[in-house]
Amino acid sequence: MYRLLTERKNIRGVRKLLVRLHLDYYIFFGVGGYHLSSERTMAIELDMVTRDTAREAATEIGRLNRQESVLIQEVPVVSELVRTSHPISAKAPLSRAWAVWLSSIRLFCRAVIGL
Repeated sequence: MYRLLTERKNIRGVRKLLVRLHLDYYIFFGVGGYHLSSERTMAIELDMVTRDTAREAATEIGRLNRQESVLIQEVPVVSELVRTSHPISAKAPLSRAWAVWLSSIRLFCRAVIGL
């Protein structure tokens, strides 16, 4: 796995770039220090990619955000995708509760306000 450490800026642009590069990613936000200055940071984790792909992503992020550098860390991990037993289409209980609540609000608005 590779972790890219960079400034926390242009998050939407970085996400679009990662999608354009067809990468699966996780982004974590934090605070770090660089050249004795505190800065808001983000760590982007890329799993199941080559070193060249991680370097390409880091280079593109650096260009996009006009940064001097983007740090790449190679982290040894073992990844396993665990399949769950329930179907993907099944909604979580909270999602179902929100759906029922929204449906009730819609019915109320239609009845009272005529929407």
